[in-house]
Amino acid sequence: MNVSVTAETNATAGPQRGFTVIELLVALSMGALVWLLVFRAFTLAVAAQGEAQRDLAAQQQARAVLQWMASAVQATSEVRAAGETALELAGTFDLERGAECRGFYAAQARPLPVAVLYERRRAPCPGSATSEGGDALVVSDPNVSIAALTFRYFNEIIQPTADPGRIRLVEITVGIDTDRDGRPDYRLVQLAGLRTR
Repeated sequence: MNVSVTAETNATAGPQRGFTVIELLVALSMGALVWLLVFRAFTLAVAAQGEAQRDLAAQQQARAVLQWMASAVQATSEVRAAGETALELAGTFDLERGAECRGFYAAQARPLPVAVLYERRRAPCPGSATSEGGDALVVSDPNVSIAALTFRYFNEIIQPTADPGRIRLVEITVGIDTDRDGRPDYRLVQLAGLRTR
């Protein structure tokens, strides 16, 4: 018995070859670069979301304080002392407590530039306003601080006035510092009219 083995070759298929080490390294490097870019974009998006949430919390905190001060202005008919950074009102804010004075001011806390807004309540009203004592309206977040509190005053025809007896409208501005550089990043403004006498 005679057996013959013949080898057939496929003439249409060219020589078989694999990837070289350099080609594999280039492909791996390009894949790593793509993953690095995706990871960086994700971390930037997470950081931006965190910053936006801090800014929103600071704005909500300042709006609540503005609303509190505006409601006190609207509940009074007398401004006792009007300064650029402090305000003292006299009136009956709470029927249980009777007539009292309420003052609002910002005081620098340590470490600077953090400021804390205070509300001072006194009954009966003393003769002069001071920027001492009172209850903190805002307990400063370590990442957010009140950088400014200012007041502007207007008479019945909306002209600026410094005379406490002629004030009918108070503009309250709160500056919020979110990046801790001591300068307000946001300013929120609220107008409040005094109760007519």
